Amino acid sequence: MSSPLDLTNAKVSETFPRLVQIATGSFYDGLGNPITFPPGITGTGSPNIIPKFISQTGITGSSISESGDLITIDSNTQINGFLYLNSNLQTGVSGGTATIITIPKDSGKAAFFDYWISDGTNMRCGTVMSVWDSSGNTKFTDTSSGDLNGSTEALVFNVDILGNDVRLLAIPNSGVWEIKISVRVL
Repeated sequence: MSSPLDLTNAKVSETFPRLVQIATGSFYDGLGNPITFPPGITGTGSPNIIPKFISQTGITGSSISESGDLITIDSNTQINGFLYLNSNLQTGVSGGTATIITIPKDSGKAAFFDYWISDGTNMRCGTVMSVWDSSGNTKFTDTSSGDLNGSTEALVFNVDILGNDVRLLAIPNSGVWEIKISVRVL
């Protein structure tokens, strides 16, 4: 292991160079080294999720919370680096209509389903842009790169609403497909 992450002289506004993980009440950095806190500061959180630092000087608030599989950020957020949102991979998609991914209808009013598809040889990538209203009406369009190595026209997408979910559907007319999806919701 490398040296422990020592937070003894850390300021609250500092960013730390390593991912912090929590294990049964003890705090460790992303390399498994123990973390040392300044006097009067404790940490709370759930295993392998997000720590919250609490000090005696009243810095107790955090706009980051977690509950099970959901992490919520209740403030403006700046992300420096890559962000992958709601990614999904399905293999063996063939015949009939397949639901590729669903998102709650109330999570927004529009979604961008970025995709890559392949039948093992032929492939394309693109974005299915969709919009919906509270009455359950949807509109969408598929903008793609064009085909590489051969035709991918046998697989088309559709967007619909079923109950409280917006669904991205794949409709393969022939072949067996691998579909990778990443969703951005507005």
